[in-house]
Amino acid sequence: MARHPLSVRDSKRPPDEPYEGVPAHLTHPLLHWLEGVFSYRGDHGLDGHLMRSVASYVRIPLKHASQSKMIMEQILAACEHDDIFLDVIDACLAKSHNARQVSKVLEEILVNAGSVWTVAPDGRSLQRRVDDSATKAFQSAAKPGAIGSSELVEAWAACFGRQPNPSDAWDHAIKAVEAVLIPVVVPNQDKAQLGHVLGQLKDHGDQWKFLLAAQQNSTPIGTLVGMLQLMWPNPDRHGGTGSRVPTLPEAQAVVHLAITIVQWVRNEVLSKR
Repeated sequence: MARHPLSVRDSKRPPDEPYEGVPAHLTHPLLHWLEGVFSYRGDHGLDGHLMRSVASYVRIPLKHASQSKMIMEQILAACEHDDIFLDVIDACLAKSHNARQVSKVLEEILVNAGSVWTVAPDGRSLQRRVDDSATKAFQSAAKPGAIGSSELVEAWAACFGRQPNPSDAWDHAIKAVEAVLIPVVVPNQDKAQLGHVLGQLKDHGDQWKFLLAAQQNSTPIGTLVGMLQLMWPNPDRHGGTGSRVPTLPEAQAVVHLAITIVQWVRNEVLSKR
């Protein structure tokens, strides 16, 4: 987060961040940023294509859409509503031609203003600000090209993006763990799922070595089994009367758990005896 103002550091007033939505002190900087993204101050005129694309994506009805300046004014007017404002910002990141540059400027604005929102690691969307250590763990586990990374990226976006979907996040977290564990534990199982991995580890735990020592009255592999049982199954996919949509905090906890397990397996914390 941003460095606190002097009066806060001097204990003359309490810290007042992070801010949800678009507070008054953040409105002008964000409007100025949007104008820049739309090339209002550029040498080649307003980017009508980008503005129409953003308006369509956010569902802003346009009138007099033949004049670029009027399109921009209509989009900025729609930003009087916080949710629309943030959706427009999010859409600009996704659709801008120079996302890397504009995202850096936006991130500085959000940090300085104490916003609860930040720019996602890929610079292409907004996401809810997360503890730095958790973010670094995610970035390490989701490095491009590594097994399970793409599923972790999907899970993270579904947890912390502008349109959270707890059940979808849980599903992708399971898929990320399956991606690393199935080749190790049940490589020959047809249509293997995390349930097959759990069954193998529970029934034949003595065939596996787990790097971390067990607690009293527990087996080493039982620690991992317990963690996997917290993830499996997604309560929204359970079926029967017990089915329910998970809460967002539950899904976020499962995603953080998946990040840990994926890293463990890659680092051979689990291995065959």
